[in-house]
Amino acid sequence: MRVPGSSLVAFAALAAAAFAAGCASSGAASTDVEVRPPSPWVASSEIARSLGLRASVAGGKATLESPAGSRILVFAGTAIASVRGRTVDLADGASLREDDVFVSSRDAGTIRAAWSEGAAEEAQAGSSAPVWIPAPPPPSTSPRPPVLAGEPAPQPSQNDPTPAERTAWSVPLRRAWKHIVIHHSASAFGSAAQIDRWHRDKGWDGLGYDFVIGNGTGTPDGHVEVGYRWKRQLVGAHAQTPGPSNYMNEHGIGIVLVGDFNRTKPSALQMRSLERLCAFLMTHCGIPESQILMHGDVKGTECPGRHFPHAFTVRPAAPPRTSGVGAAR
Repeated sequence: MRVPGSSLVAFAALAAAAFAAGCASSGAASTDVEVRPPSPWVASSEIARSLGLRASVAGGKATLESPAGSRILVFAGTAIASVRGRTVDLADGASLREDDVFVSSRDAGTIRAAWSEGAAEEAQAGSSAPVWIPAPPPPSTSPRPPVLAGEPAPQPSQNDPTPAERTAWSVPLRRAWKHIVIHHSASAFGSAAQIDRWHRDKGWDGLGYDFVIGNGTGTPDGHVEVGYRWKRQLVGAHAQTPGPSNYMNEHGIGIVLVGDFNRTKPSALQMRSLERLCAFLMTHCGIPESQILMHGDVKGTECPGRHFPHAFTVRPAAPPRTSGVGAAR
C-alpha cells in the first residue's frame, strides 16, 4: 500500500515526538548511551600493545621493547622520544599520569610511523648492507684499568650517563662548543615548558637554555629535559655578555637547575644529574673541566646562587662501548 506524501510527513513528526518524549522520561538511564569523543591522550602501554611490544615505566620514562631488543623510549616532561635509537620530536610533549607516560594522539601516530619506517629501513638494508665501523674514540683522560683474568669487570662510574641518557643527549654536533655554563632558574618551581613560556613573554624565541634539570615541581627531581636549542644546535640565549659579541651563547652550553639557590641548595638528585650531564658533554664535545663555568663567571650576577656548590668537580664520562655497528655523531 502506498502512503501519501503528506501522511508520511505527519507520521515521521509523530515518531520524532514520541522518541523525544521517551528520552526525556528515561532520566539517568540516558547516560548509559552517552557517546563520548575519543581521548586526545594515548598511554604508552596502549602504543606498545598496538605494536606488539612489552612496556614498562620507571623514573618518568616509558620503555617499549620488542623481543629482538629494539626500543621506543618516551620521556615524561620532554618533547622528544627515541625510536630505534633515533630522536623523534613530539609536537605536544609527554606527561606522567597514573603510572604511565601519555602522549597526544597525533604524537602517538608520529611514534608508530617512526617505528614502522625504522622496521622498513632495517628490512631493506638486510644482512648484506655495508656496516659502518666508527673510528676508535680518543683515549680518556682517566682510563679504566685493564681487567685481569678471574677479576670482575669494573663497574661504571657514577658519572657515566645511562644508555637512555646517552640516547637523549647525543646529537650530531654542528657548533664548536667550548664551555658549559651553569645557571639556576631563580624560581621555586619550573620545567622546560614553563621556562620556555617565561622566555617567550620576554620577547625571546623560546627556552634560552640547552638543558633543564628539574627539582620535582614541574618534572621529577633530577630529571634532565633536553631543549630544542641543543637538539637543533642553535645559538643559546642564556649568557649574553656586555658588548656586541655573543661568544658565550655561540660556544657555551647552557644548563639550568630549577630552584632559587640564593634561598636553598640544589637537591642531591639534581647534582648527580648535573655531574652526569657535564661528564657526558665533556666527552661528547671535548670540553675540559676548566671550562665548566658558573653564570657569574661570565657576567656580573649571583647566578647560580650563593648556596650552589661552586667548587664541584667532574671527570669526563667513559666513551660508550661499541659492538661493531655505531652511529655517527
